[in-house]
Amino acid sequence: MRLAVVIAANGPEDSSDRLRFAEKDGDRIERALKGRRPNYQTVRIPPDTKAADVRGQIFDHAESCAPSDTFLVYFSGHGRSVGGNLLLQLNGSTSDKPFGTHLIAADVMAALRACPARNRILILDCCNAGGMLRQTGMKSGGTDVQSLGITSDSFDIVMASGFLEAAFEIESLGGGFLTTAIVEALDDRFDQADADHDRAISFQDLTIWLEKRHEDVNRNRDALRQVPKPVRLGYSKGISYLTRLPSETLIHEFILPNDTRAVLLPTFPQTYVLAEKVQSEFVFAMGIHPVTNAQYRAFCEATNSPKPEGEQLAADRKRWIGPLKPWDWPAFSQDDAPVTCVSVRDALKYCFWIKEQCDPRLVHAILLPSEKLWNFAAFRRPHWAYSSSNLQPAMHHRSLHPASVRAPERTSSLGLTDLFGNVWEWGGTEDEWARVFLSSEAYERRFEAEEPREDPFRFSIRQPRTREHIDRYRYLRQIRGGSFLDDLDNIDGHIRTTDLSDGDSTKHSDLGFRILAAIRVDAMDQEALKKLKDYYPLFGRDVDVW
Repeated sequence: MRLAVVIAANGPEDSSDRLRFAEKDGDRIERALKGRRPNYQTVRIPPDTKAADVRGQIFDHAESCAPSDTFLVYFSGHGRSVGGNLLLQLNGSTSDKPFGTHLIAADVMAALRACPARNRILILDCCNAGGMLRQTGMKSGGTDVQSLGITSDSFDIVMASGFLEAAFEIESLGGGFLTTAIVEALDDRFDQADADHDRAISFQDLTIWLEKRHEDVNRNRDALRQVPKPVRLGYSKGISYLTRLPSETLIHEFILPNDTRAVLLPTFPQTYVLAEKVQSEFVFAMGIHPVTNAQYRAFCEATNSPKPEGEQLAADRKRWIGPLKPWDWPAFSQDDAPVTCVSVRDALKYCFWIKEQCDPRLVHAILLPSEKLWNFAAFRRPHWAYSSSNLQPAMHHRSLHPASVRAPERTSSLGLTDLFGNVWEWGGTEDEWARVFLSSEAYERRFEAEEPREDPFRFSIRQPRTREHIDRYRYLRQIRGGSFLDDLDNIDGHIRTTDLSDGDSTKHSDLGFRILAAIRVDAMDQEALKKLKDYYPLFGRDVDVW
């Protein structure tokens, strides 16, 4: 788990130096930390919370971590030095009771000491943040934090200012410098901040980026309004990262219509001769999560399609009963929960609708994932390989209803959420994919019956593909991944739709879908394409991915 506690406070309403952007900075850093590269689960503590309760929540979350976790605490607001102590101001803080109404920075450090997580991070975007050094006995030149009782693989502290320095808000940035620079590094300026180009932001990368941005911001500011230089110190066994490790980072993410985000899958570009007799190369990108109720509602409204309606599992768990209208039930209708009770026809209509809104120069087709492409997404290999080492960190199963897809803890290292659990997902067929990629001649050749021929590897006669064999697999469809109703520790996560009583027309309360897009190589980001080839050399051009 990667857990971040975010605290941001503008200060008391009646304060003469109340901040304008601290809470907005909290919003910005929370969004950035939830991104696919950092992939934190965030806890936002409201600024009006009493100091004692804030302290208690920080300790609760710190002590709930496992040794394999990463734990981060972020604060944005006023930092006041009182009696040699750094006090972090909340909206309810008062000057007459400073220690009772402020969050004491030493308490935050105590929580980090108590946290069993191997990787711990503290970010202070406030005035006098360097007072933390004096309070804890650290030295700005570099203190071995293990001598302070910090026993972890890495511990990093990033502060907006040194002791007795004012870290003021900057109108042009719409917030504090430190938060702005970190958000840039995690988001729209990631490529510039990634100094070693390993597709991850280490604290060494961040230090270089902060120095560069510090110079940029101060270049045209007068001497009295210079932004303080951020202070960073820490300890690491090896390289420590603010984002996920390079081995866990995404290759590339595509932003498609209807709030659809898709992750580039680890397959080499595939070459096909299209219906128009043009040879083209393609890669594939899968939706980061199942299509949600909010996304499907937009489709229904735009196309005048009916709302989902299907069946639910009976109390005896032996039969399906209906009708069930999931959008009439709060447990099934949340915007960020997967849509359910949709047939293959419904799912394909949605895919075609999304495709029509895409740039045709980039997106060639959007369909349901083929069996092999789903396997690539789940296991990074073309065949089913169900084992605990392949799965996402956690699964939503053994439950009564679907859950939100905004779940970093159920997100794989490739950036895909709920491939296992939450809802079963409709898959595509070989025939569906062949029709959008192959010319009529290539299509006929692919599915024509074979004559017997020698197999040089087995030194025997290989059985030919008969018409019956071809058609069986040509139209074979599966549902995959399991659902909230299942015990995924004890079932197979794939079922042929021929085993479903209603086949492709099935509309169960635990059955949804996600999209998969075929992307034209000549229109995509070439750096992402290079990384795809560099990082995943095992999947060559001879692998038929559908």
